[in-house]
Amino acid sequence: MQQAVHIIPHHQNLSAFLVHRLRALESRDFSSVAIILPTQRLQQYILFELSQHYQVCHPPRLFAMADFVRTLSTFSKNRIISATEQKLILNALLISKDWHYLRPGME
Repeated sequence: MQQAVHIIPHHQNLSAFLVHRLRALESRDFSSVAIILPTQRLQQYILFELSQHYQVCHPPRLFAMADFVRTLSTFSKNRIISATEQKLILNALLISKDWHYLRPGME
């Protein structure tokens, strides 16, 4: 199985790009795909766009950034990320201002 991380330029339509990439997999089972999105609202857009192309499919695992950081703690065998550490990580991402999709209206 190919594992990859894709960083999408901020000028592209994120939901359309992701659905296009999923459709390129030529499968209806996307359950092995994890997508980390900047906002929860984008999860609904992805699911809506998938429903426009497939009547039935297994959707990918969709995480908002905050949920993903929380999920990391469940996979950590050595230590758990506290709520404070989660907030620090999210704040560091927001302060870097490199997350264009977190701005209102960029969904």
